[in-house]
Amino acid sequence: QSNRRYNDLLGVAASAAKKSSAQQEEAIDVSSTPAGKMVVGFVGAGTISEAVVRGMCSSLSEEVSLVVSPRNAKISAALAAEFPTRVTVAVDNQAVLDSSDVVCIAVTPQVFETVLKPLSFQPDHVVISFMSTVKIAALEPFVAPATAIVRMIPMPPIARCLGPLPVYPPLELVQTMFAPLGTVLPLRSEEEFAALMATSSLMAPFYQLQHTVSRWVASKGLDPVTAALYTGALFHGISSDSLGLDEFETITSNSQTPKGINEQSL
Repeated sequence: QSNRRYNDLLGVAASAAKKSSAQQEEAIDVSSTPAGKMVVGFVGAGTISEAVVRGMCSSLSEEVSLVVSPRNAKISAALAAEFPTRVTVAVDNQAVLDSSDVVCIAVTPQVFETVLKPLSFQPDHVVISFMSTVKIAALEPFVAPATAIVRMIPMPPIARCLGPLPVYPPLELVQTMFAPLGTVLPLRSEEEFAALMATSSLMAPFYQLQHTVSRWVASKGLDPVTAALYTGALFHGISSDSLGLDEFETITSNSQTPKGINEQSL
C-alpha cells in the first residue's frame, strides 16, 4: 500500500465528512473547496451494502463516490437511480475493484471464496470485510497483494446513520470515513470483534418482540395499525435512552417504581 496514496485518501475522507457536516448543520456553501476524490466499491449488493451506501450518500460529501456490483440487479439499479451523481453500477466484480480505492466485501461467508478467487486486488486497496465469521487470516490469501484489511459490523440502521460500527483492526482511514455513519468502536482483537458480532444476532429477536407486543396489544381490541405505531414508538423511545451509556444497571433501577408494573415485569 502506498503511504502517499493512503494519506491522500485519509484527507479526502476527513474532508468529505467535514463538508457534509457543515452543509447539514450550518447550510454553508463548501462546493468551491478544492479536494481530491475517493471511490468506495462494494462486492456484493445485499441489505448491508444497500444500508452502507445510503448512509454514505447522506453523510459524506460528493468527494466520495460509490461503485456497486451488479450481483443484486434490483438493489444496484435502485441505488443508482436514487443517487445518480454518487452511485455507479459496475459490469462485474472485477470492474468494482478496478474502479475503487476502498473495497467493501459484503457477501456471505459461505460463498466468499468462490466470489473472491477470480478477482485481482491491488497492493494499495483498502479492504473492509462485512462478513460475519471470516477472520482476517482466512481472507488475506484472497485479497493479496492488498494488506490493509479491516473487519466491520454495519447493521441496517446505518442507512440512517444510526448504530454501532465495531472495527478491527483500527485503521484511521476507515474510522474517519465511517464516523459520520454511526458510533465507531475500534477494537483490540478479533476475540472482541467476535463477541460484538454475536450480539448483532439480537436484531431479529428485537423485531420479533415488537411483533409479539404489537399483536398482543391488537388482541385487546386496538386497531392493528395503532398497536404497531405505539409499539414502534415505545421501543424507539426506550432504546434512545440507552445511547451513550457506559453501564445499564442505573437506568434499569431508575425505570422502576416500588411495586410498579416495571418492577413486576422483571
